[in-house]
Amino acid sequence: LQDESMQKSWFLRSITDSHYIYKHLKFQQILSIPAHRDRDWKYGTLRALMIKIAQQSADVAADFSRTNNPNGVWSYGWALTLRSPFVLSSTPRVREGLDSWWGNRAPDGNPGVYHNATGSPIVLGTTTRFEPGQLALHPGPNGEYGLVRWRAPETGNISIVSIFTGLNFVGSTTTDVHILHNDRSIFDNFVEGFGDDSAVRFDRHLAVIQGDTIDFAVGFGRNQNYYHDTTGLAATIALTKP
Repeated sequence: LQDESMQKSWFLRSITDSHYIYKHLKFQQILSIPAHRDRDWKYGTLRALMIKIAQQSADVAADFSRTNNPNGVWSYGWALTLRSPFVLSSTPRVREGLDSWWGNRAPDGNPGVYHNATGSPIVLGTTTRFEPGQLALHPGPNGEYGLVRWRAPETGNISIVSIFTGLNFVGSTTTDVHILHNDRSIFDNFVEGFGDDSAVRFDRHLAVIQGDTIDFAVGFGRNQNYYHDTTGLAATIALTKP
């Protein structure tokens, strides 16, 4: 990793049972990635994420705001179905130390977007583990989707790198996950399990015009039950002009 100048100032801060935690001194950012068993896969993904963040590309977790929505190119919300209109969340909350945006379709506030802005792991409700700097989405009780939306600030080419991961170590996560470009699906998969074994990855280059949207969506999965469905999302979008 040392041969790339853009990766300088990244330091391994700590290692947990499931994640490697890196910190960038210049940007004061924390990057948490799953400790995948496949070494080449892990370091290839880490290298790509480090380069993109060092280039100040959009990072869904590092850019998170607990006060602003929309927040630059990012918006936090939900939808009744996968292609229903995006509903912007207007209710910021702090839940057991996690900053969050709620859709308030259930007593617990879900569907929601959650973020651990601290430097330590947070266990939510004795069932769900958030690593430092980690962002996650949770679906609603009736099939509503938790959503994070990126909107293209200008016309160009983008590179998307993302990983969805189950965060529930009790009950295990069972969700359907999607990435949509202007409401057209470009990635569909399932997250079923916890940690490394549940992770699904997406990496693609796309052309966009100003105002295009990229949505990251999490639904309640094949069991149609929203309990134990917190799903981690690590995603960067790097935009270059044509």
